[in-house]
Amino acid sequence: MDVYDPLRKRTLRLFYTSDFKGPWTEHPLSPIVKKDLRTARPGGRPFVIDGKLYRLGQDCYPRYGYQVRAFQITDISPTTYSETMIDTPLVKASSKGWNAEAMHHVDAQQTGKNRWIAIVDGWASDPRGHWRPENMSQAATFGVITAAGGGGSMQGSPRLTL
Repeated sequence: MDVYDPLRKRTLRLFYTSDFKGPWTEHPLSPIVKKDLRTARPGGRPFVIDGKLYRLGQDCYPRYGYQVRAFQITDISPTTYSETMIDTPLVKASSKGWNAEAMHHVDAQQTGKNRWIAIVDGWASDPRGHWRPENMSQAATFGVITAAGGGGSMQGSPRLTL
């Protein structure tokens, strides 16, 4: 089996610790996602907006890294965990250009009051976004999104609004 086979990316396990160096303990509700290509694979580091914690997950259907979804973590402790998926994907493959086939990672950072920057990771068959069966080389690509919005949200870009 190919190590990049998305079918292997269907489960998300949760661990916790009081010290970054460990020891790490698996959460009693882990795995928190079971057999789901649309939500299990991480899509960026967790972040906080308006005091609410979010995790990002790759939607690997119909293909690896097709889009990134946000999940609001509504309860988390050493014994509890629950989350709610935000309906609209944050980013998704564009079918052309540098992110033609995938948008599979978002790293969003608040840079000031109501100001955000996000680095996004995309994928295309070649750097110009031209897919040619005779040229199966793959190019990893990235982009930068800046947004200004009110209330701590990333409203400057509709795809980054939570």
